[in-house]
Amino acid sequence: MSPGELLHGSVLIPMGVVLGSTITYSCDQGYRLIGDSSATCIISDNIVTWDKDMPFCESIPCEPPPAISNGDFYSSSREDFFYGMVVTYKCHVGSNGKKLFDLLGEKSIYCTSKDNRVGIWSGPPPQCIPPVKCPIPEVENGIMESGFGHSFSLNDTVMFRCKPGFTMKGSNIAWCQLNSKWNPPLPKCFKGCLPPLHINHGSYNILDKQFFPIGQEVSYSCDPGYTLIGTNPIQCTSLGTWSHAAPECEAKSCDAIPNQLLNGRVVAPPNLQLGAVVSFVCDKGYRLNGQSSSHCVSEGMRVLWNNTFPVCEWISCDPPPPIKNGWNSYSSGPIPLNTVVRYTCSGAFRLIGERILFCISKDQVKGIWDKAVPVCEYYNRNSLCPEPIVAGGYRDKRSRPPYRHGDSVTFTCNTHFTMRGNKSVWCQANKTWGPTPLPTCESDFPQECPSLPTIPNGSHTGERVGPFAPGLSVTYSCEPGYLLVGEKTIRCLSSGKWSAVIPTCKGTYIYNRF
Repeated sequence: MSPGELLHGSVLIPMGVVLGSTITYSCDQGYRLIGDSSATCIISDNIVTWDKDMPFCESIPCEPPPAISNGDFYSSSREDFFYGMVVTYKCHVGSNGKKLFDLLGEKSIYCTSKDNRVGIWSGPPPQCIPPVKCPIPEVENGIMESGFGHSFSLNDTVMFRCKPGFTMKGSNIAWCQLNSKWNPPLPKCFKGCLPPLHINHGSYNILDKQFFPIGQEVSYSCDPGYTLIGTNPIQCTSLGTWSHAAPECEAKSCDAIPNQLLNGRVVAPPNLQLGAVVSFVCDKGYRLNGQSSSHCVSEGMRVLWNNTFPVCEWISCDPPPPIKNGWNSYSSGPIPLNTVVRYTCSGAFRLIGERILFCISKDQVKGIWDKAVPVCEYYNRNSLCPEPIVAGGYRDKRSRPPYRHGDSVTFTCNTHFTMRGNKSVWCQANKTWGPTPLPTCESDFPQECPSLPTIPNGSHTGERVGPFAPGLSVTYSCEPGYLLVGEKTIRCLSSGKWSAVIPTCKGTYIYNRF
């Protein structure tokens, strides 16, 4: 059912009023709510109705305005005062309307509210004070433009200008203040000029004067690094003005720079004035020999670049390290980026590691070889390596057991897994994979590892830990008299599997001789 209209207010009704719906009442500005601010739709005696009566909005009242001595207020009502009403104060006058008092303060105040509940007056009432009289304002060599009269009371205003050939010092407008004085002080008119304009990045030669006589000359000069543009000197004329506008100081420019840098580029601003910065960038494969930027600075009365311009040098690698029982394809001379070097072992030796190395740069400054140098091991025909397992990944199908000394295996990670480490390993003479550890395949969506069982005659550091997040390590230990067989520490991988099989604790046997 509709709640009806609220005079001088509004009703907030939700979309689709149903049983249990709540409406909210609010009043317009200047009115306050009398009654409950909300009502709920209920059933009472089998009738759908609102649980509370509708409130009403009444105008916010104010207390009567404060009375003042030697004066009174005027308004549309002397008894009732509501939001928005204005009262105006006036001071008493004598017979025939003679002024007896000056009104000090705002003559009108109005009824308002801070909380939309309680009415307050907008400010304090004014005061009626004995009349304030200011002396007749006189400015030598000045002419009054407004405020003419024979007497001057509180807040009266006068305006002046100087006679031709005279210059004004001070404000051309003054007000009669409570202390019977003019504020700001009355101006002065004098023959001459006011101080000339100050200029950015420069100054003039006479700084200790407030007035300049007719005929006085002033010379400007600029700070180091700037050039004077305009007429200099300037002279005070008989009209009380300066003969010319103040000059300006314009920043000097540094010498032009070559717009090309061999094997690089120059980044320069539109102009090369004092403070300009020029940057130098080398092409890929080259590095700067010198500073990466140069600033236009002042030195005495000149401006110049603070750094000499650099050159772009070839980034090169050091000669590839030699290997025992083998050689590489490097002969002599500089080694630029992207150079390929191949390693080869002597006939009875097997290469362990990457055969091909590339000259690269990670910082665009120094060249380095992209992989570790391989080694040449004497061939061991009896060396067989176990099947290498990488959780979350698989080996290249071209590699298959048996894995003999010098054989390599390359791994690829499953979808949504990322490899950490070198993708290839080699079967070494000691029957292990190397020269780097097996890579790991970490899940792009890390999974928790299953709980670890306790082992007979032993324990582990994760017995009170859970869940097992990727990266968490657990260390096993055995009771006295037992020996740990297997990996002492295993780690939870991002694939949700443990890095090694769970170790066991085996008893040790002690034989006594009788």
